[in-house]
Amino acid sequence: MVKFILLSIVNLVSCVYAVTKTYNWTVTNFTSSYDGVRRNVLGINNNPGHLTAIEINLGDTIVVSVKNNLNVPTSIHWHGMRQMGTQEMDGPVGATQCGIKPGKEVVYKFTPTDAGTYWWHAHYGAQYIDGLRGPLIIRNPNDPHKGEYDEELTIQLTDWYHTQSEILTSNFLNNIVNPDGDEPVWETSLLNGLGNFNCAKTKLVCNTTQPVTRFNFIPGKRYRLRIINMAAFAAYDFSIDNHQMKVIEVDGVDTVTSSVINMIKINVA
Repeated sequence: MVKFILLSIVNLVSCVYAVTKTYNWTVTNFTSSYDGVRRNVLGINNNPGHLTAIEINLGDTIVVSVKNNLNVPTSIHWHGMRQMGTQEMDGPVGATQCGIKPGKEVVYKFTPTDAGTYWWHAHYGAQYIDGLRGPLIIRNPNDPHKGEYDEELTIQLTDWYHTQSEILTSNFLNNIVNPDGDEPVWETSLLNGLGNFNCAKTKLVCNTTQPVTRFNFIPGKRYRLRIINMAAFAAYDFSIDNHQMKVIEVDGVDTVTSSVINMIKINVA
């Protein structure tokens, strides 16, 4: 029987051998089909955001050079980071920075103060809905739970729309088009950036053999699952058939319970 342990530890012990991790990103627009339907998406260096992970140890410094190759402004927010002393690196346009203009570049530099499972995403308009988002994992080198699992995996849950974000949000906020204020309904849910839309329901270019995300779990091994809800609107009830989980961290804060559960409800962010 495979045992699942959902772990994401927060511990303020600093890494003795701290380093600086440098990333060079160009925000780009390209065509892809995350659920089988081809559409314009946003990503980093022409790669999907869900494949652009930042993974560091607690105590390391993150330096990300972000160049904007779009024809509109953009920015990057480091979701869950407290930014103690580096508030200007937080990323929300109109709050801590101006948008990165087309063709321009901004360097983000900060040292996270908490270990845990977080994510990064665009913070201009609703660009992250078009795929400009990815995992931000901060590991604790002195993690006391290291002996409790054999492997770890990051699980990204996402709602997905075939309509571009600027049209989607414009219609959502339009009192004439949407007088009741109904939230948009997603076409597909993605698991680590992949889903499977029924091509018979669309006239758009659609791949009938769209691959989906699969994990190869080995019986007898224990797995640490880092679960992130990167959706625009969707909340998820996450469970694994015939298996149980133990939650030890929520939003960067350790839990004190060791209760074993069958399902976890995880809201956006």
